[in-house]
Amino acid sequence: MSLLLVGVSLMRSLRDNPRRVAWPSLVISGVLVAMLRATNTWDFPTYAAIVVLVLVLGALSGLRQFDRRVIQALVVSVFVFGVAFQLSFVPYLQRYQLFYNGVDPVKARTALSQYLTIHGLFLFLGISLLAWYMVQARRRVVAAHRRGALVAEPGYYGMLLPLGSLNTYASLPALVAGAGLVVGLSLFLGGFATRGFLVFAVAAAVAACLSHWRRSSRALQAALFGVALFATLIPEFVALQGDVGRMNTVFKFYLQAWVLLSITAAVAVGWLVRRSGRDPLLRQLRPAWVALAAIIVLAAIAYPLLASKGKLALRFADLPPALDGMQYMDFAQYTDNGRDLNLPADAEAIRWMQDNVVGTPVVLEGRAPVYRWGSRFSIYTGLPTILGWDVHQGQQRAGFMGMIQDRIADVERAYSSPNPRDMLAVLRKYQVRYIVVGGLERAYYSAAGLDKLSGMPELRLAYDADGVQIYEVQS
Repeated sequence: MSLLLVGVSLMRSLRDNPRRVAWPSLVISGVLVAMLRATNTWDFPTYAAIVVLVLVLGALSGLRQFDRRVIQALVVSVFVFGVAFQLSFVPYLQRYQLFYNGVDPVKARTALSQYLTIHGLFLFLGISLLAWYMVQARRRVVAAHRRGALVAEPGYYGMLLPLGSLNTYASLPALVAGAGLVVGLSLFLGGFATRGFLVFAVAAAVAACLSHWRRSSRALQAALFGVALFATLIPEFVALQGDVGRMNTVFKFYLQAWVLLSITAAVAVGWLVRRSGRDPLLRQLRPAWVALAAIIVLAAIAYPLLASKGKLALRFADLPPALDGMQYMDFAQYTDNGRDLNLPADAEAIRWMQDNVVGTPVVLEGRAPVYRWGSRFSIYTGLPTILGWDVHQGQQRAGFMGMIQDRIADVERAYSSPNPRDMLAVLRKYQVRYIVVGGLERAYYSAAGLDKLSGMPELRLAYDADGVQIYEVQS
């Protein structure tokens, strides 16, 4: 959101003087995009593209006239943005390791009904605004036709007549929209309904952007709408290598689309409501539009209203409102591998570590299958452990699968082997300071392997309460 605000400022600056290089905004944009690459890499290409798109839109008037100074300013601006992006996070980029650097074609497809269920409200509002732009363009074309004048820029009314002889006033926006209609319809009839719909919608957004290049606010709104739709089109064709099917590719791009579509939809509501009282056609359509919008809004809020009840029913216990993310553990009863893991006892032991452990020593704790109670001490104390969730470790460190498997084996050996030497070898290898023995460890490891800890002179029992022991490795 911060980057979008900077982008708006950048576009306003370029609109006032497209020959100017907006150094502060460009540097800030570069730093923000670099932050996105470090914190959520999926956002990086989308928002980098938005910055470049803003620069192009801001300079479009000069580009259409082949103004050399505008072209030079645009090239310098893109260069400054790229340099700021690269230099602001040099230490991170030098040490960053990327294991998945390609895409694979996907066989799965999103049904159009599913797509509209997710994005229907935002699409309705955004498309309503584009439709109104089309009506305005049509009026300009009709007026020009009556005057017998050719119109070079009336817009994408031509989308309705992409190849017909009646499209006398075809312009670049009209050709883009018409091509999108032809390709989209072909995909739709070929069994790729969602792809066809999105191709046409993206083309219409591009046409709207080109058609309203003189009005930066409209052009930017159409551009953001098109970028959002294009982001949701990507998972229909490819997924990142190593993805689980296309799960991460879908939800990462869909989250970006939701942010961009929500901005477009909010502006569309304000713009249409404000103009509905001025234009006769909008006044005539307003009752039907409001009724349809109300139905779609009710359908959109049905999920949070109905699904929240089901989610609340799956909670461990009814809890009062609180900011303590551990409070549920004081009331929860959780069984795994045929044993009650005694979460309240774990909660007290975790709080003891939070209050008494200094620094960031390594904690050894038991491993559990995915989506269970493993790594709970590391999670709630922030202390390092030998192995987190091995599935995510494998995804994020695909080039080190051998090391991950070694750590899985080491944790298993440390807890299961009755030989103290095996435990000592693991403690020294990872410089472990604390060892946890609680309900999870007793559910997954043998009694002989756990009992050896009490007889090891290298360990001191630092905590013992309600079935949870924490051993400290003596220096």
